[in-house]
Amino acid sequence: MYRKLIILCGSLLLAAGCEKSADQDKAAEAQLEANQKIGEAQQKAEEKVGEAQQKADEKSAEAINEANKDAAAAQANANEQIRDVKEDVMKARDDLKEHVQKELNSISNDIDDATVKAQKANAQAKGNFEVAIADARAKRDAIKNDLQTLQAETKAAVDDMKASFDQRLDEAKKSVKNAKDVL
Repeated sequence: MYRKLIILCGSLLLAAGCEKSADQDKAAEAQLEANQKIGEAQQKAEEKVGEAQQKADEKSAEAINEANKDAAAAQANANEQIRDVKEDVMKARDDLKEHVQKELNSISNDIDDATVKAQKANAQAKGNFEVAIADARAKRDAIKNDLQTLQAETKAAVDDMKASFDQRLDEAKKSVKNAKDVL
């Protein structure tokens, strides 16, 4: 009986072990299948992430190219405007120089005419004339010197200089007139 009982218990244990082994095999198989599915899902997810990243990189590159094109166009436009402004300033400066030079030539001619007329005047008138004409010559020469060093960088600066030159030219003309009036 003990023997039968031992055999029976052993058989039961063996049967239980086999059942347990079959369950473990099923569980292991299920785990293996789940791991495969997880691996496949991860691979698909990585592929989708890679594709999305590639698309994002392409869009980023396109955006950078567009921004660079826009920046280049803006810089070209700014350069053109700068050239236009510089050209306007140079033209205004050249026009001012031409205007002032014409006025200086006129003042020099008036000084020369008055000097010729003064040679025919009496001694006292000549003395008074020389004092008066020296002031006109000094004003004319100061304007000439300033004209040679004219370096305006903006149109507004040229306009300010023009007003200053015009005022000084008027003063020089008045000095010539005063010298002529002494004769």
